Amino acid sequence: MPIVSDLSLEELKQLKEVVNAMLDYSNAAIIRNNFIKAFYDNTVNGRLYGSFKLFGTKTFRLTSSAPNLLNMPSTGSVYAKPIKQCLSTDKSHLIYQVDFSALEDRVIANLSRDENKCAIFTQGIDGHCLNAYYYFTDEVEAILPRKEGEDLYAFVKRFKREVENGNKALKAIRQKSKPVSFGLNYGAYPEKVASSIKCSLEQAENIFHRYHDELYKGVDKMRTAVLAKAKNKGYIPLGLGCRITTDNPEKEIRTVFNACSQFWSILSLLSLHKFNEKIAENHLEDKVEVISSIYDALYIHIDKDAELVKWVNDTIIPIMTADFLEDQIVHNEAVGEIGYNWYDTAEVPNGASLEDIEKAIASLEDKCSTQQ
Repeated sequence: MPIVSDLSLEELKQLKEVVNAMLDYSNAAIIRNNFIKAFYDNTVNGRLYGSFKLFGTKTFRLTSSAPNLLNMPSTGSVYAKPIKQCLSTDKSHLIYQVDFSALEDRVIANLSRDENKCAIFTQGIDGHCLNAYYYFTDEVEAILPRKEGEDLYAFVKRFKREVENGNKALKAIRQKSKPVSFGLNYGAYPEKVASSIKCSLEQAENIFHRYHDELYKGVDKMRTAVLAKAKNKGYIPLGLGCRITTDNPEKEIRTVFNACSQFWSILSLLSLHKFNEKIAENHLEDKVEVISSIYDALYIHIDKDAELVKWVNDTIIPIMTADFLEDQIVHNEAVGEIGYNWYDTAEVPNGASLEDIEKAIASLEDKCSTQQ
C-alpha cells in the first residue's frame, strides 16, 4: 500500500472523501445508539425519562445516562439541531432554559485573582483576542500595530473591533488561539500545543511560557499553591465541606486543579433547589417544573403564559447570579431563553417586561409558521 506522500492530488481527494465518510458513519452510529435508541427505550407516554447520578464525577458533577444528555452534540455539529428538536413540548407549554455564562472561567478568575482573567469580565475584554495577542504578538502587530504607550486592554478591544468589522486575517489568528487556550487551560504541554496548531516545538514552548509566566501568571501561582497543599495534606478543599483526595499529587495535579473550578458547577444544583422552594412557596407545582440540568444549564417546563415566563425569569436569574464567594470580584451572569424545543429558542433578557416576553413568544410562533 502506498504511503500518503506518494498519492496524487486526485487520490488524496478520494482518500479524504473516504475518511470523511468513515467519520460521518462513526458519528451517526454514536447518535443512533446514544440518543435515538435511548429516546425510544426510555420514553413513556410521550415523556423521556433519563437518569442522573449525583456527584458522579471526581469533581462532584452530575453524570447522565439513558440517554447521556451530557454528551449532547455541540452547537457546531450537524446533529445538534435534529437531536435538540426531539426534546420538545406541545404548543400549550414552553421550555425555559437558562445557562450560567462562562461559569468555570469566572470561578477561576475569582479563586486566582489573576489580573487578566478578571479583566476579561470586569472590563469587557474579549478573552480570545487577549490570548491571541499574547501567543502570536508579531503576527497580530504585523496587521494591527500597537500604538506607542497604548494600554493593553485598549489595544485588545481595538483588535476585537477589527475582527467584528471583517478583518479576516485577524479573525483567523483569533480562531487559531482557541485550541491553544483550550489545551493550556487543561494542562497541555508544548508538544500538544505544537500538534494542535501545526507549529514548531520552539514556537509552542514560547506560547506555553507566555501563557503561564505572563498572560495568566495568577492562575499559574494558584496551580502551584494547589500542588503544594495537595502534597502536604493529601487533599484539596473545594467548597461546602467537599474535598478531593489524592495519593499522587504530581501525577494527578491536572484533575485536582481542574476540580477547584469544575466543582462549582454545583451552583446549578443549588439554584435548582432554591428555585424549587420558590415554586412551592407560590403553589406553582402544576405550572412550573424543572425537568433537567446539564452542566451549567437548567431546563424548566412551564405553561405558555407571558406572566408565568416573567415570574420564572425574575425568580431564577437572581438566584443564579447571587455571589457565592466572599469578596467576589467577578459576578455570575445568566440569560434565559424560551422555546417549544431545546434548539429553536428566543432570548428572554434579564428583567424582561411582559411586552418583551410576548414578543419573544410571538417570534416562536413566526418561526414555527416559517418551518411549516
